[in-house]
Amino acid sequence: MATIASAAAASLLDAARSLVPLVEEHAQQGERERRLPDPVARAFRESGIFRMCRPRALGGLEADPLTAMQVIEELSRADGAAGWCAMICGATGVFDAYLPVEGGKEMFASPDVVTAGVFAPSGRAVDLAFTAGGAAALYAESPLQRCFRDVHAVTQHALVAPHTREVQGRVLLGLDTELPMF
Repeated sequence: MATIASAAAASLLDAARSLVPLVEEHAQQGERERRLPDPVARAFRESGIFRMCRPRALGGLEADPLTAMQVIEELSRADGAAGWCAMICGATGVFDAYLPVEGGKEMFASPDVVTAGVFAPSGRAVDLAFTAGGAAALYAESPLQRCFRDVHAVTQHALVAPHTREVQGRVLLGLDTELPMF
């Protein structure tokens, strides 16, 4: 007998599978523009992928971890960047459960709200390897070097840089943020 949770999981996975042709169609556009194309972003939002791990109490689908990973895997097969966007916006919704209830309800009053976040180390080893590789790694066409470049870029992102964590925490707690972000 199927449970409500398993029916919702199957529905979300079916939605991801049905979006594969759209994701594939726009993959090159996303690569050229270096962002998720609007039709794909719209489809992810409308299908619930961007709120798949958000708690039901806040308008999310509260997908279990296995379903979330299967959704991300399906989309990543079609386009790795689109799968990454599904992960960074959809899976991190699990942290929304830690928001104060009233604040969460205010933030997610509309089901169209999309959030993103990440917990990641700063990557000292990646930074050192990137520096040793020289600037040529930024322009290389090798898929491995492109991945290396992208990982390095993520480690330098303001949201994961160590000096911004206190500011992020203060914002989340509603405290004074008189500290510089960068």
